[in-house]
Amino acid sequence: MAKLTLPQACFLIHHKIPLSQVFDATGLKKKEYREVMKDLGMVIAIGLNPCTSRERHTLKDKYGHCVQCKTNNLAFQKRFNESGFIYAAKSENLGLIKIGTAKDTAQREYSLNNFGYGGGSDWKIHFAKQCNKYGRIEFEAHQGLMPHNVHRSYWKQDSLVDCNELFDCKVELAIQTIEKVISQHQN
Repeated sequence: MAKLTLPQACFLIHHKIPLSQVFDATGLKKKEYREVMKDLGMVIAIGLNPCTSRERHTLKDKYGHCVQCKTNNLAFQKRFNESGFIYAAKSENLGLIKIGTAKDTAQREYSLNNFGYGGGSDWKIHFAKQCNKYGRIEFEAHQGLMPHNVHRSYWKQDSLVDCNELFDCKVELAIQTIEKVISQHQN
C-alpha cells in the first residue's frame, strides 16, 4: 500500500483534490487501474512507477500521465465531470466556430475577444447550455466535429498559444452536435 509523502499531500491540497479522489494503484497495470479509476471517478493514482523527470513524481492520472509535471491535465480531468456551460461561439471575420466550456459565458465571450482567441476579436456566443459533465460533453462534441477541425495559433501575452477547439462548419452543425451529445448522456 502506497503512502502519500508530505510534498504529495501539499500538491493535493494546493489543487483542491480530496483524498476521496486518490486511488492506490500499487501492483496494478495501467489498463487495470484505468478502468477502476474511471468506474470510481478517481482523479489521481498513487503507488505507480516514477515519471521520467528528475523529480521522479509518482502522482499520475488514469492515463498514466504525471499530474505534477503537467498540471493542466488535472484541470481538464476535473472539468470532465463538473457542471457548467458548454457553448458554441462564432467569429464572422475568421469564419470559424469554437466549442468550449465556461462557468460564466459572458465573461468567456469577453476573454475570447480580449485575447484575440485564434486570431479573432469578434467572437459571439450563439449557443450556451448548462449541463453536467460539461468537459466530457465538450470532448465528445469535438470528436463529432473532427472532420471540420482547424488549428490556429495566436499570441496571448508573451506566449504563442495553439487553438485546437476551432471548426470550419456552420454554427447550426456545431449546435446540433452538442445537443446530440447532451441527449446521449441524458439517456
